[in-house]
Amino acid sequence: MQGLPERAVNVTDLMSENFEIAIEKLVIWGFIAHSKPCFRCHGCMTLAFGNFFDDGVYYRCRNIECRRKYSIKHETIFRRSKLKIIEIAGLFGIWCANLSILTATQFSLISETSISYHFQLFREYAIQILHHDIAKNPLGGDRIKVQVDESLFGRAKYHIGKNLAQPQYWVFEMVDDSNGRVYMKHVENRKAETLIPIIQNNVQQGSAIISDQWKPYYKIPFPEYFHFTVNHSKNFVDPLTNEHTQRAESYWNACKDDLSRKHIRDRSQYESYIQEWCFRKNLASDFQSCWKVFLTYEFT
Repeated sequence: MQGLPERAVNVTDLMSENFEIAIEKLVIWGFIAHSKPCFRCHGCMTLAFGNFFDDGVYYRCRNIECRRKYSIKHETIFRRSKLKIIEIAGLFGIWCANLSILTATQFSLISETSISYHFQLFREYAIQILHHDIAKNPLGGDRIKVQVDESLFGRAKYHIGKNLAQPQYWVFEMVDDSNGRVYMKHVENRKAETLIPIIQNNVQQGSAIISDQWKPYYKIPFPEYFHFTVNHSKNFVDPLTNEHTQRAESYWNACKDDLSRKHIRDRSQYESYIQEWCFRKNLASDFQSCWKVFLTYEFT
């Protein structure tokens, strides 16, 4: 990747620029590869302009015995998209900037339904990156503190409203205190048999787990993990050990604010948006880092 766009508007502006110049910029920014192996003969394919496909640009195999032509979206997450590649790039730039679907409608003539579909594609791939990154490099480490906590999402204010009739939506959180990496996951209940395996699957043994005094946490296995508690009914910071879960609390607020800003009310979407938030917190904290990690992450 030779360069990066500075902000979303650099990408959305491509929709009104000269087409070939726009494609050249997308190559420079790594959104499109200038060449790649042929899907049939494994020879070299390069970009070509023409109307063989709706995008106005496609891949053509240079092998004279093959000469196959492929859509620019062939074997990508956009293969079923009906938008042109320039439009997809514009939406990707908006998504990298962490803007809402409603805001995205103001940047383009693309329908809200289509924007939502493409944002979902971006989000699903980001979650794959998140899960792979956590599996490859779990939270914590030798004596490194990991704060854990649970929080209720979608709670009705003042115990009034339609949310009272819905089951409680609990989310479990683990935060690495050394670097701020976080993983959140929806849980059906807060029993030890639910929470402890999630810790074991995502936190390195030898870590120091910091929690409140919720009873299931007392089943965190020792010596696999060290365990410290804070009595939140008396203190936010333990007066003897100085341990706390304040970072986890601040993350709850930030994540919930993000869902609120994006107007996410459908609980069936909570999990994916919550994990997208974790992806951004861990790997893609700003526009350029999001653009880069999404396009260059290696699943090795």
